[in-house]
Amino acid sequence: MADSNQKQKALTFIDSIMKHDRARMRAVCHADFIWTLVPKSLNIPTSGGDAAIDMLSSLGNTAFRSGSLTAAASRVCENANTVVLEVNVKGTTVKDRQYDNWYVLWFEFRDGLISEFREHVDTKYAVDVLMS
Repeated sequence: MADSNQKQKALTFIDSIMKHDRARMRAVCHADFIWTLVPKSLNIPTSGGDAAIDMLSSLGNTAFRSGSLTAAASRVCENANTVVLEVNVKGTTVKDRQYDNWYVLWFEFRDGLISEFREHVDTKYAVDVLMS
């Protein structure tokens, strides 16, 4: 049976990204936390530990208007050590473009903390909106 606390930790992690809150994110992650962005076509290497926390907690600082990022989880699947969320992320870029993308976020847990985070997203759309 899944630990309901794991779902809350996954939601806290997502909220920490939206609010650029490194301390809250670090509190729910294992010391050897790993982040992987899927697909690999962007050639962003897997990042781990504090480097991953730093990168994730600063996402959107320069690309989005302050306070504009929101995330809404619509589907949740859980088992003993895994939480999978389908999440709709919206925001306004610094160039006033609307961002509206769907993510599938896969969380693996060890010792009650997030040990791995795999992010599946439409990277073409993200690049088109954020880089144009």
